[in-house]
Amino acid sequence: RAVEEAEVSRQWTQADLEAEKARADGLQEQEAALKEQLRQKEEVLSKIKEDARELIAAKKADSANLEALKKAHGELRSEAKSRVQKLEEEAEKMREEAKRMQEALAAAEAQITPSGEDGDQPQLQALTLRVEELEGALREEA
Repeated sequence: RAVEEAEVSRQWTQADLEAEKARADGLQEQEAALKEQLRQKEEVLSKIKEDARELIAAKKADSANLEALKKAHGELRSEAKSRVQKLEEEAEKMREEAKRMQEALAAAEAQITPSGEDGDQPQLQALTLRVEELEGALREEA
């Protein structure tokens, strides 16, 4: 009877060992599957980090480009204002000169005698041409 009990006990122990071994094998397979999932997730995370680094670098480059564009825009705007101011000053000078020429022309016309003498005619024609040239230049500037 003791031998039978020992045999039954041994069989139960053997069954327990086999069950424990099967469970251990299952746990090893589960552990391997979890390790693979972890590796895949780490790979995805690494890719996300790399994408983030690239986006940050692109944003920094865009920011630098934007600042350079703003600076260039400011410089161009300043230069344009300066040029406009110079052109306005030149146009004003030309208007004043044209006004003086018109006054000179009017004075020259007033001096012409009604008797039809042509003594002042060449001067009058030269003044008229000069006034016309100045008026044409003013129109071009405008």
